[in-house]
Amino acid sequence: MEKIIALCIFLVLATLSYSFLYYGKLSSTIFCFLLGGLIIALLAFYFGDRLKELDIRNLRMVLNDMKETVNDSKQLGEEIAGFLAYNTAVSNRWAGNDHIYKRWEERKRIEEFLRKLGTDSKSINERLSVLDRYITLDLFHDLTKKISINDGTTFYNDWVRMTRDNLVNGNISTIDLDDLDAKLNEVNVDLDTISTELTRLKNFVRNKELMK
Repeated sequence: MEKIIALCIFLVLATLSYSFLYYGKLSSTIFCFLLGGLIIALLAFYFGDRLKELDIRNLRMVLNDMKETVNDSKQLGEEIAGFLAYNTAVSNRWAGNDHIYKRWEERKRIEEFLRKLGTDSKSINERLSVLDRYITLDLFHDLTKKISINDGTTFYNDWVRMTRDNLVNGNISTIDLDDLDAKLNEVNVDLDTISTELTRLKNFVRNKELMK
């Protein structure tokens, strides 16, 4: 019904415009503009719903493309972060007395970057696992080199070598702190002499925090 009324209004306006043109009240140029506007308005009224559907479809296509672009960018960012973590883990080791702390600071920057990308915690830990393993290894090295053990205590020396090898080869991802405490108690280590190194190692293993 609405479309019939719109068509009638169009015919009336078109007839009036032609009458004005016929009696010289309207120039041919203005008549063409009026008639063209009326036709466009009529077409828009008749096909408005279809145009809306088309716009919605186009919008959905654009949104889907944007989502794919965002996902691709996120994936690329995560791959770059993983590469940076590995490069930080294996490069510049033993470069200065604070090399472990500097690599931990880089770890924090990489973690923050991944969180801004929207990466979940599990994936972040996976991306940073190599770097965490090497920081743990170097903290463990700083701890054990300060411990003086008799040559006869071979079980401890063997355990230290095995733990280092397992960390390097990725057989273990971190230190078992209960096992560490047990080994230190077995060899009667004076904990006061290694309190700083032991605290740094435990804080990193538990909370991924590191004091300078």
